[in-house]
Amino acid sequence: MEFLPHRMGGAFLLATVGFLVGIAPVLVGYRRRPVYLAGIPFTVARSLFWYPVNEPTAVDDLSVPEVVDTVALGC
Repeated sequence: MEFLPHRMGGAFLLATVGFLVGIAPVLVGYRRRPVYLAGIPFTVARSLFWYPVNEPTAVDDLSVPEVVDTVALGC
């Protein structure tokens, strides 16, 4: 929990809560279509938020786990 004062800590918690709130209705089969439609812009916004926070200037600035995570969640 030491990361909370940092802006990425808040973003991480917001993303976690958002994904958990989205996963729960899908698992129980409750109104999947609206959940999917809400999840798309949520995931896109999360992916767009990643860039200015991490500010990569070259390919070498990115680690393999960062790229995999961003691409997987952005698709």
